[in-house]
Amino acid sequence: MRKPSLLWPAIVLFGIYAVYGALLVPLNQYIGTDGVLQDSLLYDFTDAALHWIEILGLALCFGFLIDGVHRFCVGACRALFCLISGALFFKYISAYAFLMIWRIVPAVDLGELASMGLGWLVEASECAVVLLLAALRIPRAAALQKARQKAAKKLGEPDETPSLLLPFKCPFDRNNALQTTTLLAMVLLAAIRLVLFIIDDLAAIMIGLTYTFADVPVTLLYWLLLILLPAAGGYFLILLILTKRAKTK
Repeated sequence: MRKPSLLWPAIVLFGIYAVYGALLVPLNQYIGTDGVLQDSLLYDFTDAALHWIEILGLALCFGFLIDGVHRFCVGACRALFCLISGALFFKYISAYAFLMIWRIVPAVDLGELASMGLGWLVEASECAVVLLLAALRIPRAAALQKARQKAAKKLGEPDETPSLLLPFKCPFDRNNALQTTTLLAMVLLAAIRLVLFIIDDLAAIMIGLTYTFADVPVTLLYWLLLILLPAAGGYFLILLILTKRAKTK
């Protein structure tokens, strides 16, 4: 049984998460605790960069998993899933290690470690759900498309039915298994991020933060810029991965 190569996913994911953990997280934490810089645009920029990299990084993970199921099979993706889970774990461990190096957190902060462990568990679970979605949809579509092609060949006619996999004919086709799986994956990711943002806002209100109707437009803009737009970008990033890697099939 052929298996997907782990080299390219490893280079991309560990490279991105090394920058995330070694640079962006400590820099964002440092600026956020600085009395002068925490109200500057620099803090907003680093905070936005963190959210975009987190969402696009997960989109890359989803893309590699969907591509693995498409080009090989679900059983061949076990090592790939373990690699991706390891890369996500590395993201949190490297961030915590550099926070200690920069002396932003103490050597042992159980609360921070528990938060990171929960974050890793949520993201690894998201990847597992995406792998399951791909396993349920893509092989069935591949079998149907192959049957259509065989039937057309027997009749001596070209297969003019819309592609159920590749190549893509438009940005989104509800009959295309790859595109619908990708959309479901990014909708799941965006929904979880929205829920987490709402929980954070409610927690802030419970500890005394004032929240009025005038804050609603700002909150909606925040969700748009830091969740919905990067999620949309992640959708097209996955389509690009599937298109480019299919050429090496």
